[in-house]
Amino acid sequence: MFMIRWKNIKIPQWVIHLLLVLNMGFYVMIATVDYHHLYYKDYWLAPSKANLNGYTLEISPAPMYYVYMAFLLAEIMTTIGIIISSYCSQRSMPNKGKIHFLMIAAMLSPMLLLSLRILKILKGDDPTPLGILLSCIFMSIAVVKYGLFDPVKNAKNYIIDNLKEAVIVTDADHRFLFLNSMADKIITSINKEQGYSTDDKIYAFIQGSQDFFDWKDRHYQVEETVLKDNELIQGYMMTIVDVTKIIEQNHLMKRLVLQTEDANRAKTNFVSNMSHEIRTPMNSIVGITEILLRSRHSPKEQEYLLNIQSSGRVLLTIINDVLDCSKMEAGKMQLFDEPYDTCSLFHDLRISMENRIGHSGLELIYDIDQDIPCKLKGGYGAYPSGHHKPGE
Repeated sequence: MFMIRWKNIKIPQWVIHLLLVLNMGFYVMIATVDYHHLYYKDYWLAPSKANLNGYTLEISPAPMYYVYMAFLLAEIMTTIGIIISSYCSQRSMPNKGKIHFLMIAAMLSPMLLLSLRILKILKGDDPTPLGILLSCIFMSIAVVKYGLFDPVKNAKNYIIDNLKEAVIVTDADHRFLFLNSMADKIITSINKEQGYSTDDKIYAFIQGSQDFFDWKDRHYQVEETVLKDNELIQGYMMTIVDVTKIIEQNHLMKRLVLQTEDANRAKTNFVSNMSHEIRTPMNSIVGITEILLRSRHSPKEQEYLLNIQSSGRVLLTIINDVLDCSKMEAGKMQLFDEPYDTCSLFHDLRISMENRIGHSGLELIYDIDQDIPCKLKGGYGAYPSGHHKPGE
């Protein structure tokens, strides 16, 4: 029962209850041997061969005695099977060999000594108490010295063993000392496919040339840490991280970036082409307006033509702004440092705003600081739309 609990083996509750009832039945039978002859036919005290002044208990077994011995033998063999299975499966357990050896010794000590007594190989007093004492000593060493039931140590081992990253600890010659479950799976798979004969060859294969290696359509990143004690290299610890999803996400991000850049270039080309297409008729409108302004017209017609000319220039400026944005996105933007007239600028702004206001009932009032210079230097073509303040 102890080993079943230790290995967390799932068995039906009725089996556990049956084993407990059987053990309790045998214990009651042994305790009441004075009232029946099912377990012992007879028992008596005989002079001890080991102690001249003492006595030893001699028995004459009855049928149930042999049944109970067979029951104990089955329990012990089952327990030894659990220990051997644990030894074969737990490759990553610290002090695995010593702990499992102590547990097997604890199970076998009473049975071996009792068997030697029954076979009359071991003569003298009943060795069963000595076997139980040895069993307790072996289990105590496993628990106290090697932390068989240390909750903190067990918690650390549980955390390490259930990491998604593989952890490998080797000695200075790259012989494996510890593998968590993930490392054990990777190494078992590599050894099965590649057939490496020694641990150091598997270690060299995993380490790779650039701290990366691919296996079974998975990508792994490898990091090695040297374990030192006063500059003396005691071994190495290797961590293996599965970076397959990270690499796939990076590739996906690169594809999305390329798609975005392609879409942005298509948008820039479309805007640039449309701006050029619109600018051609606008230049014609402005040019025709300038030709008409060379002729005499009534004051009202003259004002209309000037408004058409000014509005056309404003639209051309907006189109040029759009083209400038396209140039900036394409990295081809050029800045010009040219003189321009601020009075003309404000006049164009007034015409543009009055055209926008129209007959909405709003009144546009200008309050221009007299200290503003009449001449400034900059990109005049970028400012008539009214979005920026020109100047230097």
